[in-house]
Amino acid sequence: DSLPFEDQSFDAVVINQVIHHLEEEGDPGFPRHERVFSEFQRVLKPGGMLLINTCSREQIKNGYWYADLLPDASTRLSRKYMEMDELKALLEQCGLEARDRIVSLDTVLQGELYFEPERLLTAECRAGDSTFALLSEEQLRQFEADVKGMVDEGSFSGYFKERDRLRPTYGQSMFVCAIRK
Repeated sequence: DSLPFEDQSFDAVVINQVIHHLEEEGDPGFPRHERVFSEFQRVLKPGGMLLINTCSREQIKNGYWYADLLPDASTRLSRKYMEMDELKALLEQCGLEARDRIVSLDTVLQGELYFEPERLLTAECRAGDSTFALLSEEQLRQFEADVKGMVDEGSFSGYFKERDRLRPTYGQSMFVCAIRK
C-alpha cells in the first residue's frame, strides 16, 4: 500500500492471486484493499490498466473438488474475497473503472496436479493453495485420511467426477481489468 514509484509511472499493474492476502480475517469493509487500489491508481498513467487475477466466492466453493472436504477453510478463504459488485464499487471509489471480467472455464490453477489426488497430499503441492494454509493440523490429517480412504476403497474417481463437474461452469479464477480514469 506504499509503492516506491512516482505518480503516473506505469502503463499497467498486474496482480496475480494476491488480493485475498491483503486483509486479516474479520477485517470489515476491506480497508487495506482501498489503500492498495488507491496506490495502484496513483502509479498508473491516465488510461493505464490494472489487471487483477482473483477468485470469486462461488469459484472457491465450486471450482475445486476438495472444497467440500475442507468446509471451514473454504468458508474462511471465501470471506477474504470480495463479491464482484463490491470490487467494482471499490475500484470506482479509488479512481479506477472496472471494464471487463474474464472467467477462464478451462484453466486449472494447479495444472495437471489438480487431477492427481495423491499429489495434493504433499506439502509442496499444498503450499500453492491458500485453502490449506487455513487448516489446523487436525483438519489437515482428516483431509489426508479422507482422500486416502477414497483412493484406497476405489471411490475417489466417482467423487472427483461429481465434484469437478462444477468447475467448468464456475472456473477457478477470473481476470478483472480496470482502467485509470
